[in-house]
Amino acid sequence: PGDGIGKEIIAQALRVQAGRNVEAVDGGALYRAKMAGVVLADKGRLEISELLTIPGDVDYGTGNIQLDQGSVRVGGTVRTGFTVQAQGRILVEGMVESARVIAGGDVIVRGGIFMSGDEAAFVQAGGSITASYSHNAQVHAGGDVTMALAIVGSKTSKGSRVTSGGMVRVTDAKGRIMGGTVVCGSGLEVFQAGSERGMATTLALSHESPEAEALVKEMRELKELRQRAVFVLGEGDGAAALARLPAERRAEAEELLARREDADSRLRQLQRSLAEIAQAHLEREKAARIVIRGTAFPGVAIKMGGRALYVERPMERCVFSWDAQNKQIVTGGL
Repeated sequence: PGDGIGKEIIAQALRVQAGRNVEAVDGGALYRAKMAGVVLADKGRLEISELLTIPGDVDYGTGNIQLDQGSVRVGGTVRTGFTVQAQGRILVEGMVESARVIAGGDVIVRGGIFMSGDEAAFVQAGGSITASYSHNAQVHAGGDVTMALAIVGSKTSKGSRVTSGGMVRVTDAKGRIMGGTVVCGSGLEVFQAGSERGMATTLALSHESPEAEALVKEMRELKELRQRAVFVLGEGDGAAALARLPAERRAEAEELLARREDADSRLRQLQRSLAEIAQAHLEREKAARIVIRGTAFPGVAIKMGGRALYVERPMERCVFSWDAQNKQIVTGGL
């Protein structure tokens, strides 16, 4: 009893459609490939995709690899400075260094993604991304991101960022996320977040929609403008700062001061708009959680719904979620 033995199970018909390079035979009882390639199954649709195999590394011997259609299998490593791009899937048997890997479908890296933090290097997939680990890397997936061992950033690297339209998981029993920023659309699961040394680590539950990305871009530009104004005028009273400047510099400084005030006002508007977008996403993703199976250390910032919660002492076996009614982050236990 309870194990299902001897119980009747009602079979359900598997609904499959023939896609590109696949034909249905015997009224759909059998499906036949029209060519050799990679079998892709998505939402009940079968396709055969062309497959280009690179026996070894992608380096000066092969040059960049760019396919208008089909998938790529790299038998070795994608070396620093090179690009692999395909409309289908990309499978890398070795590692990805500080290179660019861009797939319309999934990216699978048998080894790790080991980068220097160079923002020109990244792994991007329309589908999911799977690897052993990522180190100082930009990793962007429309679907899930799954790392076996770790996601590791750096104290100084701006390029350490992982974004996922779905779940982010570090599957090892002692897996960790340490340093950098990780953004997930529908949840995150890891054993350890941050480090005993207080390494700054941001875990965000958000959806980076085109609308939000445009607002973030504008925000970055306004912050740069504001930094220039502060460099010339300082943070204090603008009128006092102008009085201290030589007459030949005042006209330029007055314009900069006016732009700083406009920037401050617009930045507040952008922050409100981004918070509203983030909260609307959380309303749709009611089950989304950030789950730490082991320890979250001080230095970890949890962000969602335009709010931030900073871990100030080690927290064991904790869950962070969104309270839509009170518009705040709440903490629970496993």
